[in-house]
Amino acid sequence: MRNPRYLNCLIDTYTPISDAEAIHCIVSTFEELQQHLDVGFLFPWIVSWRMIHKKHEEIAYLQDFSWEAIARDTCQLAYIKLMLENIDNPSGPYLAVIEFSRRKEEDHPNYLTCLIDDKVFNRFASIQLQTWFVQVGKDNFRKLNGCTGYITYESFLNPELSPHEYLTGHHEYTKIAPDLREYSRGYYWGNFMMRSHLEKIGGYENIFPNPLFLLEELGDDRFYLQFVQNIQEITLDELAILRVIMQPILRKPNPQEIAYKNVFHLLLDEPQELYRQIPVIPSETKPLAKHPPSIDSRDIDLFNSGTFGDTEALAWLRANRSETPLAVERFEKRSDAIDFVTKLYDLGAKKVDVRMIFGEKWRIESTGGSYATSLEITLPKDYARRKKIIDLIESDLRQHGFMDFDQSLSDTYGETFFLSWVRSSG
Repeated sequence: MRNPRYLNCLIDTYTPISDAEAIHCIVSTFEELQQHLDVGFLFPWIVSWRMIHKKHEEIAYLQDFSWEAIARDTCQLAYIKLMLENIDNPSGPYLAVIEFSRRKEEDHPNYLTCLIDDKVFNRFASIQLQTWFVQVGKDNFRKLNGCTGYITYESFLNPELSPHEYLTGHHEYTKIAPDLREYSRGYYWGNFMMRSHLEKIGGYENIFPNPLFLLEELGDDRFYLQFVQNIQEITLDELAILRVIMQPILRKPNPQEIAYKNVFHLLLDEPQELYRQIPVIPSETKPLAKHPPSIDSRDIDLFNSGTFGDTEALAWLRANRSETPLAVERFEKRSDAIDFVTKLYDLGAKKVDVRMIFGEKWRIESTGGSYATSLEITLPKDYARRKKIIDLIESDLRQHGFMDFDQSLSDTYGETFFLSWVRSSG
């Protein structure tokens, strides 16, 4: 089965937050989220909470729960969570979590997090959904007087540790927590920060000349830095540029605890020398070519928005000189990918574009072209034609082992369908 991937927003704050204020953030986020959920994901929601002076948590279904019963002006909640249960797999991870957690240590920040399994939005985060998610994050950052935070899209479910902290070997939250006024939680598609963070990375002057980013002042010396790009279209080169910019507020990797391998979609490998004492884990996938394990400022050959040219799939594939330019686990050669895209057009697709393009200099020099992992298919309005396209995709995913035979694609897609090939492990 495919590992879930979460749209994730986390906000840290050192400001004392009352139970009523925390619950207001959770409820307002939940009410906004409901407007973006398919009717099949509106229930069942579960509330769990624990008071500071108690050892055991309490649990209730949302329909049986009264927020007013615990929404006091005191700070008695240790945490409160609102969770969307996966009725297809009750013992598995929740499909969505909105959580506020309070730390008893004065120098440890409280945090508010919102995670949404991409199953809820058919593995495709539309621009509308991304825009809403960012707005909710900014609103909560203001309400909570946040100090740091981030928005990302990863297969990672640990509110205490950020993906970057896990990757770089910072696994003890008690050591991280007191320093968040000085350090960020990593580098991500969306980054919340204070003026002290912004000044360390060079201020406005270091951000504004770069067309890849947006920098917005949120008031009270708080800021939000984000990629202009769709969250599903960031390249490794662009991430490398952000890492260089954010370097002054990133923690140095801890070689004794650094992760064995980089399992994240939107984080770069750390420098190779940090991995010397770690046993090599063999990969089942043969690499396309020899390449450096990481990208730093010296390796960046920036591919701006126009560098790739037309991303229409047939034109892009025919112009690409690589033998395996698209989803190598699915297409053994370029002609196979061209045949598949042609079938999509034959069934009525209005347009097919390549997405998640990797165009590093070393890749183009060694393979003959850039590489893409995914397709974005613009669907016809006619339902019968749309269904034929989705049926083809389902059949193809099952035939090649990317989807189990008891699975199906739900009819929740909009004008476009985002197609990635991820091998099922079940």
